[in-house]
Amino acid sequence: MIGVADYLNFSRMFARRMTIISLLVGLLITFTMPITYFLMSWRDFNASAAVHGAELAAKTQQMVRDNPALWHYNVTRFGYLADELVLRPTITSIKIFDQNSSLRYEQVITRNALWTFPFHVPILYNNEVHGFIEFYESAVDIIADTLMLTFFFGLLGIVTGLLLYRYPVNIIRLVEQGVQSQAEQAKRQAASDVARLDRLRLVGEMAASIGHEVRNPLTTVKGYLQLFSRRTEFLSSTNQFQLMIDELDRANGIISEFLSLAHNKVVEMKNTNLNAVIRALQPLIQSDALIRGILVDIRLKDLPDTLLDENEVRQLILNITRNGLEAMTSGGCLTITTDLDAQGVILSIADQGKGIDPSLMPKLGTPFFTTKETGTGLGLAVCYSIAHRHKAEIDFVTGSGGTTFIIRFPLPQ
Repeated sequence: MIGVADYLNFSRMFARRMTIISLLVGLLITFTMPITYFLMSWRDFNASAAVHGAELAAKTQQMVRDNPALWHYNVTRFGYLADELVLRPTITSIKIFDQNSSLRYEQVITRNALWTFPFHVPILYNNEVHGFIEFYESAVDIIADTLMLTFFFGLLGIVTGLLLYRYPVNIIRLVEQGVQSQAEQAKRQAASDVARLDRLRLVGEMAASIGHEVRNPLTTVKGYLQLFSRRTEFLSSTNQFQLMIDELDRANGIISEFLSLAHNKVVEMKNTNLNAVIRALQPLIQSDALIRGILVDIRLKDLPDTLLDENEVRQLILNITRNGLEAMTSGGCLTITTDLDAQGVILSIADQGKGIDPSLMPKLGTPFFTTKETGTGLGLAVCYSIAHRHKAEIDFVTGSGGTTFIIRFPLPQ
């Protein structure tokens, strides 16, 4: 299982990688499209220059054909060629050379042109080179458009990179904050559980030390009360004797619960089916529910046997079901379900009461804490002790629609 620290390290590593990826994507968008546009435009630029050069060569070939030896002296006829080529905005100047590379004609169409590139076209006649034409074309439009595209796609790359970086990373950071919050909550819960177990251990040690010592004199007092209640001289006080005996039984019951908190209490673990324990308790639970006008819905799934102390689990189930019954009014329903997952056997007990006040939740399971007028505050404390001895976990979900206690027993290894 991935721990919180491992997850946080993973999220930070992911954020660093997303930074690099977003930077690379931004650069890719910034330069790929402008470079592609420039290469395609430059290819078209060269193709257009080849067409222009072919046109110029075709027009000069007629002069060469008329006088192959002296054609270069007839410079006046190049004027109309230059005038025609003025209509081509990319050509900035024209030069015509003879066979000996001597300049015979030059026409400047655009002065101080930027980013001009020369092109050479031979003048052929009867497969002989009589000279060549050199003309210059400006690529200022291509370069200007490329710079504009670079600026535009640069902005697009920056925006895309930021979006690519921010959204996943922000999500990771939000999840990271959630994980940290959950970790802190789990830490607080663990500290609360440890504190509760410490209290239970302390009370358990007290129970083990004084529980039996208190029970013995109570048994003696109860015996004498029963003896005196049978004497004729005390028949008029029978009700008072019975009240004292009932109170001693109640005190004895509290001590029995108190002794259940003993940390070193001996438990007898056996392979037991949780469903069988619930079925055995079903008549008793339904009887208690019937008295209160409450329905009981029991839904049991097939479960494997697990190591349980049957008597202790019976006590745990009865304590929680009676709490649920006491939390409801007539007409409610108590639902008991069992389930199985990879972690263990699950017992759920749900009531339809008013739920647990959030301010009281941290105190649940604390010995002698109770909201009942006649409660001892030991019922849930005993349940937590039993769960601890079974290496089980108790959790609960509560709200205005009721409370569900979830007990998870581990599967045998």
